[in-house]
Amino acid sequence: MKELKRAFLPSDGAILTVGASVRIKEGTADPDFEERNIGGWQGRVSGIYENEDGEVSVDIDWDNTILNKMPNSFLSDIEEAGLDFSSMVVDISCVELVPKRDTEFEGNHAVKEVEKKLTFVSLDDQDRRIAKILGDVDEYDYLESFQRWETHLSKTLAFPFEARVSEHQERGPLKFGDVLSVKKISSLDDLYGIIIEVRLGRKKYYLPLCDLDVVDAKSVNFEQVDDYSTWFANR
Repeated sequence: MKELKRAFLPSDGAILTVGASVRIKEGTADPDFEERNIGGWQGRVSGIYENEDGEVSVDIDWDNTILNKMPNSFLSDIEEAGLDFSSMVVDISCVELVPKRDTEFEGNHAVKEVEKKLTFVSLDDQDRRIAKILGDVDEYDYLESFQRWETHLSKTLAFPFEARVSEHQERGPLKFGDVLSVKKISSLDDLYGIIIEVRLGRKKYYLPLCDLDVVDAKSVNFEQVDDYSTWFANR
C-alpha cells in the first residue's frame, strides 16, 4: 500500500489532500455493514492510499457533528466487529470536497465523549438489547429514553403478570417481597420513570416499574423488565 500526499477526485478532478474536509456521497453504503447508508457523513482526510492495482482509498476521521450523533446501535456493531468508530476507509470515488465545520480539537473532544459511551455499549447481550431500544437517543435525555422504553414495553410485555416488590418502600402499605399483579403501564414520571398499575388483592396501587422483579424467570416479561431495571439503575 503506497501512501499519497494528494490525489485527484474522479468526479471533477479536484485535488484532494490530507487535512481536507470531505463528505460521503449520498447512497454510499458502509463498507463493513452494507445495510447501513453513510451518505452525508463528513470528516477530515487523515490519509490517502493507493494499492497495487492503482485503486485509491481515503481514510476519514469523522467530525464532531457525526461523532455526536452516532447511535448506540452503530457503536454496538462497531464494538462487536472490533472496528474504530472514529474513522473509516472508503474508495476515493465515494467522497466530495466540502467546507470544514469543526476544528481538529473539537473532533478530538467528540472522540473522547464517544469513548465514554462505549462503556455502556459492550458485547453483553443485555447491553445490545438496551442499545437497540434506545437507538440514537442522547444518553442524558431521560424523558426521551423513558418514552422509548414505554413504547417498547407496551408492545412486548404481556399483561397481567406477577411481580415481586424488590425495593424498600418508604411510603404506603406495600413492602419488600410483596407479590403483586401488574395490570398495565400507567404513566411516565421524569424522576421515577415508567409507572405501572398493580393490584394487591382488590386494592389498586401505582409503583415505578424499576421497583419490581418478574416472578416467572422463564417468561419474556422477566427479560424485558430486567433490561429496563438494569438500564434505569445505571443511567
